[in-house]
Amino acid sequence: MNQTTYNNIKLLIEDSGLFHPNGKTKKTFQNFDFANETILITGAAGSIGSELDKHLLACNYKKLILVDIAESPLYNLIEEFENEDSNKIECLLLNITEKDSVEYLFKTHKPTLIFHAAAYKHVPLMEAHPYEAVKTNILATKLWADLAVKHAVKKFVFIGLK
Repeated sequence: MNQTTYNNIKLLIEDSGLFHPNGKTKKTFQNFDFANETILITGAAGSIGSELDKHLLACNYKKLILVDIAESPLYNLIEEFENEDSNKIECLLLNITEKDSVEYLFKTHKPTLIFHAAAYKHVPLMEAHPYEAVKTNILATKLWADLAVKHAVKKFVFIGLK
């Protein structure tokens, strides 16, 4: 990855407002140039992913692929972005733990930049369902990272909370 793309990603994350101590997001979005990038966001309809979506919409990009397993939030995202260029945005209902589906996504869409924001985040619920927590938060992340390497993705950005 060249330095310009790296700097754009770093500034996008820093300026996103996602990690402000007061919990408020910034309302002005910088317009970064990702004109040659097919950007994929997992967890695109979640709390972090949906905010990242809004920031990236203000940028120049080749294609934006928004992936989530939650039907209603993904549908709401589609509705929210209905006035955007539909040729440049694709919303996909997908289980990130299903290897065949994820492999097919990599082969057909050829992402060049991935923001992996899909994860379970409610600790007490995950303590009650540890298998689901490990399957999604650990094994799926490894699957995506491995496929990113296999398919020569330029940059895989893992977004996790402590």
